[in-house]
Amino acid sequence: MKDYLLMQLDYLLSRVNIFIMYFLLAVLIISSIYNSQIFEGYEYIDGFRREFAFDFLNESFIVIEFIMVFISIYIGIILAGKNNQSLMKYTVVSLKTKKYHIISRIIVGMGLILLLIIFIGISLIFITMILTPYPINTEYFIKLLALLYLELIQYFMMSMILMAFVNHFLFGILPMLIFWLLEIITYDIPKNIKNIIDHIMININGYQIQEKNILISLILFHFFTISYIIVLQKKDC
Repeated sequence: MKDYLLMQLDYLLSRVNIFIMYFLLAVLIISSIYNSQIFEGYEYIDGFRREFAFDFLNESFIVIEFIMVFISIYIGIILAGKNNQSLMKYTVVSLKTKKYHIISRIIVGMGLILLLIIFIGISLIFITMILTPYPINTEYFIKLLALLYLELIQYFMMSMILMAFVNHFLFGILPMLIFWLLEIITYDIPKNIKNIIDHIMININGYQIQEKNILISLILFHFFTISYIIVLQKKDC
């Protein structure tokens, strides 16, 4: 299993993919610094620290959510893509090793997304503490990051299961369209329909924790994971 995990990690972290992730993370950091309004002057933002603190974190989380959803879907597309599927032909010798190959994709994807979330969380705290006078509720902040991680895993697994049925990147980006649709209609749909969507999907919508049914999210995650493994197990390499 260890060899498959290392192989998937090596496959995922190609120079192109690393450059894309570095670039998007740099955009996140620069965006967060800009959203802090530090260029307006420290004394000025200190006078309205509580009002500006929420605006800063809210705008930063909106950008973080969008870019991280994109990265998570991108990771799913890469790991479930044709090239990785072809790699299976040369590394799988039995149903057992085939399962290891499939599960290692999921573990590596989830692990990398977790590391990115931790990096972003630490970076945002450092920006807040060093550049601004804004107060930050650490417990609330960590809870929201955890909720964001569940949202990212949701889209990551969605892209992988779609790619398992039709191995084309256009199907892999369908979750991005779903994300955009939910972001657009969230304030315009009837409350009862919104409640149903909120119980099924996780979209954090800025720096505010909304009631989510985590149990349903975990059930959906396991459903997507098991479905992905079963579909690929029955497919030819």
